[in-house]
Amino acid sequence: MRMPSKFRAICLINLLIISLASNLLSQEKKKDVSTARKEYWERLREILITSKMPFDPNLLTPGTDWIKQIEPFIDRLPDDKKVFRKSEPLKGVYFGDTLYLPETVELSEDTVIVVRHLIFTKSSPGNTVTIKGPHKFYKFSVDLKVIDSTGVGIEGPQVVIDVSGPKGKDGSNGKDGESGKS
Repeated sequence: MRMPSKFRAICLINLLIISLASNLLSQEKKKDVSTARKEYWERLREILITSKMPFDPNLLTPGTDWIKQIEPFIDRLPDDKKVFRKSEPLKGVYFGDTLYLPETVELSEDTVIVVRHLIFTKSSPGNTVTIKGPHKFYKFSVDLKVIDSTGVGIEGPQVVIDVSGPKGKDGSNGKDGESGKS
């Protein structure tokens, strides 16, 4: 049985509309990702410039061999600025050779880590370490290790980065609706 030509035309028009809508949504997603990526790098540059880093922030852009370009700046740091340990909430820029962190790290502000070696020290069983806080987090490291309290490396470390914000307040109920009219 053949479909009436009017019905076929309506079906074709609907398919065309669905296809166009899908294409527009796909373009919007690409634009959203592109905008988010641009905002990400703009904020990173702003943090590095404000912190007066001794290198051009553009050295950290994707596709560059950033560590080779930044190594001379790390090598010029005084010894007391090359290796550091942090246990308090992180904020700002951490730049050096080695940064030791506990197994759970809080972010109190946007944070940038640019180091050769990032080492987490675990005091509890397991291989998971966590970085959390409602702020932007940027990590540039050549080497990432998780060690136990005796300094022995832990196999298959997992790093969980949770930069979600705090839970919002519960909303209030809306007004009751009215009965429909017949």
